[in-house]
Amino acid sequence: MGSLTNLTELNLSDNLLTGQLPAELSDLIEHITSEGGLYYNQGQEDIGVQLTMDFSNNDLRGKPPLVQGAAFVFLGGNRIDTPSNNGDREALVALYDAAGGDGWQRNANWVSDKPLVDWEGVSVGPNGRVAGLYLRENGLTGTIPPELGNLSQLRFLDLGQGWSGELEGEIPPELGNLKNLIGLSLHGNRLTGELPPELGNLANLQTLTLGSNELTGPIPPELAGLENLETLFLDDNQLTGPIPPELADLENLGGLSISRNQLTGRIPAWLGSLENLHSIGLDGNRLSGPIPPELGNAPALTSIFLSDNGLTGEIPPELGNLWLYWLGLSNNQLSGQVPPELGNSINLSNLMLEGNRLSGCVPRVLQGQLERSDIGSLSFCNP
Repeated sequence: MGSLTNLTELNLSDNLLTGQLPAELSDLIEHITSEGGLYYNQGQEDIGVQLTMDFSNNDLRGKPPLVQGAAFVFLGGNRIDTPSNNGDREALVALYDAAGGDGWQRNANWVSDKPLVDWEGVSVGPNGRVAGLYLRENGLTGTIPPELGNLSQLRFLDLGQGWSGELEGEIPPELGNLKNLIGLSLHGNRLTGELPPELGNLANLQTLTLGSNELTGPIPPELAGLENLETLFLDDNQLTGPIPPELADLENLGGLSISRNQLTGRIPAWLGSLENLHSIGLDGNRLSGPIPPELGNAPALTSIFLSDNGLTGEIPPELGNLWLYWLGLSNNQLSGQVPPELGNSINLSNLMLEGNRLSGCVPRVLQGQLERSDIGSLSFCNP
């Protein structure tokens, strides 16, 4: 193909071509740069385009050829390593070095000359840039390098290590540069330090999972900038202070778990205004004050975990408005009678009330539907 010196147009797009582009193409096309899936001659307005080549939407891999003639070259929709992903390669090598890559359970082709798409756990987009990094439960040790913040096209970053992760050190604030990130999981490591407020810059983020680490300090109010966030898991850390009122702006939040930390203050009433909230996990903290009756206004709420705090007052009857599946209130300082309105929760199958100062009885209608319960010295009766 490299001998077709008079070629002006070649269109092989939308086929099932595989393998690498022939090196002989170097004889036809000049140096190209990339922007998205389009490769073009740098300075082509001055020299004029002599050749158009379209290889888009195939399954080609590898690197673009070395090029030497004026051209438009289309390579989008392939798995080509682009000149612009050199920084991605450097960021991945930095991760490999910082996180003990030689000891990973799955590290095939890492720090090799092969295309990034062939590095195990790495996915790339149509433009050849790194779009996903999936290294869950892969034996990572060491630290998270700040160079990961240079993966500007990254959409998913999963370095979660289950319950035995060995990543340590602080979360790099540079991760706040990943403006295209949709999912971030660092669950189950030994990360320390405070949550970087820069994470609040990730406006496209939908899932943030940082549970089971050793994070300290307050929850940064800047997380209110995560306007598309649907899941926030910060459980099993050492976070302190109150739940920031700014988080009321997380209108898309569905799952919230900050269980087993050292949070203080009251349960915010604004949780009841989140229309998509289906689960609240705040058990195992140092929260005080009453359970806000406004929780009964959250239309999607099915699970409430508030055990092991210092909550006082009565159980709000408004909780009977919800289609609850789980209600955990054990080991607080709640008093008064169990509201008969709880009997309206026809889906309630898990009820934990022990370790309080409650009186009266539990609606008998619940007795036959509860799969798991601990009601202490209370009994079932008809209201």
